Amino acid sequence: MKSIFIIQLKRSKFPKWNILLALFLLNLSAQTGYSQNKKQGELIKQFDIFKKVIEQEHQQFIDTNDSIFIQFLKASWKKVSLLKGDVRSSVKPPQQPLQADTMMKSVELKFDTSTNPSNDFPLSKLENQLSMDNPIEYAAILPVKGLNFYGIEYSFKVRPSILPQLKVVSPQSITEFYAALSKNNEYWKEQIVALQQMRSKYQLNDWGFFQLSSKAANIFYESANERKLLAWYILLKSGFKIKVGYTDELVCLLFPTKEKLFSVPYFREGNEMFYVIDENKNLLKEIETYDQNYPGNKKAASMTLSSYPLLQGDKISRQVNYKNNKLNLSFNRGILDFLSSYPQCDLKVYFGPGLSPENALVLDNFLKDKLASKSKREAIDFLLDFCQFAFQYETDQSQFGKERYLFADESLYFPTNDCEDRTVFLAYLVKRHLGLETIALDFPGHVNLAVNLNEPITGTYINYNGAKYLICDPTYINAKSGMLSSAYMNQKVKIIQID
Repeated sequence: MKSIFIIQLKRSKFPKWNILLALFLLNLSAQTGYSQNKKQGELIKQFDIFKKVIEQEHQQFIDTNDSIFIQFLKASWKKVSLLKGDVRSSVKPPQQPLQADTMMKSVELKFDTSTNPSNDFPLSKLENQLSMDNPIEYAAILPVKGLNFYGIEYSFKVRPSILPQLKVVSPQSITEFYAALSKNNEYWKEQIVALQQMRSKYQLNDWGFFQLSSKAANIFYESANERKLLAWYILLKSGFKIKVGYTDELVCLLFPTKEKLFSVPYFREGNEMFYVIDENKNLLKEIETYDQNYPGNKKAASMTLSSYPLLQGDKISRQVNYKNNKLNLSFNRGILDFLSSYPQCDLKVYFGPGLSPENALVLDNFLKDKLASKSKREAIDFLLDFCQFAFQYETDQSQFGKERYLFADESLYFPTNDCEDRTVFLAYLVKRHLGLETIALDFPGHVNLAVNLNEPITGTYINYNGAKYLICDPTYINAKSGMLSSAYMNQKVKIIQID
């Protein structure tokens, strides 16, 4: 009778080696079938040796990349001029427009077919390597310091003796700072794994992890420059294509993103824009940064938010009134603060998460009976009316002093909103309650929605991908589906695809 051999394998922290480990296990299991007398302890010993060799090879791989990168830092700094970030149009009607013409006209709009170039940019490679110094010994004293990330609490064991100090702001000092961090890769790997586990647990997107890394760095350092350098190290080790730069005595982080940012200075490297993510960004004209990227890091950050993160904070109540109907809504202060931290992004980003589960349920209960007996066209007209009259209109410049698009939940929280915000909100309602495809229409100084009813239509529409999308303007008071203000009838519009 063949013996049964079971090994409990702990999944490797390095996914690329998991297949090799699994194959080795299969090989060991096969050997038990042919070698009845082979002891289980000997097999386990062989496996442990094999696993240790693989992890050593992986560490050598990390050390090699660090060696190459340190050589980059020693030799490839350059001065770059920063370009002023594009500013979104803020020319909007100061008052909410009122529909006066009730005649339905069948008009086809034309749209701009130009596209943006790809942001992909090849990485450079360098074959020369450097030898790494031995790790610094850990200190015996481990003070525990707490992180508060939008209401989430976490504690880190800080080893003060291994924390490098930035003597002056210069390429040499920055290089020495990075090299000192890399000497204690095992310690920092433990901290980074904890941060990545937090990311997964609380469902943080790239922007959320960027902020989490930055706030975690605050636990280890009081100096703003050293905090930024540690955040840079954490993000590099997490696979992001991030750079660091400096000017005078100020260090700053340079972050490429998949989506365009507005009102954020940047410099261009090939087809890619590195944005200055820093509280002092508007004071910077030029910076020193290095030319090469960390070997293998190709990931630009995505600002996409498919759902709201699971943050914590005080509950805030607000009531929205719509024609004698009162909707009692609830908001999480941690989530609201997180959304407020967002830089100005492409409008497409804001369509992602919709409403929080709590507020989605409130709207579901309110709209279920209202839409039940209506045709698709009638249901759209009701949702349009709701968006036109449930909110007060105010431009972003008036409410925030700058352009600031709102996510759908924010439109319910803030006392006023404008055309982009209502378009985001309406798109969510149409998708959730009617299941219809939508696109956003970006006119000069105005945004509205267009809906594919999959049926013959009358009214103003746009022909896109072989389908007629009916104009739906949630800002145009009393306008029904298919009605567009004459001010935009002859304007060339850009289309924003909504996933």
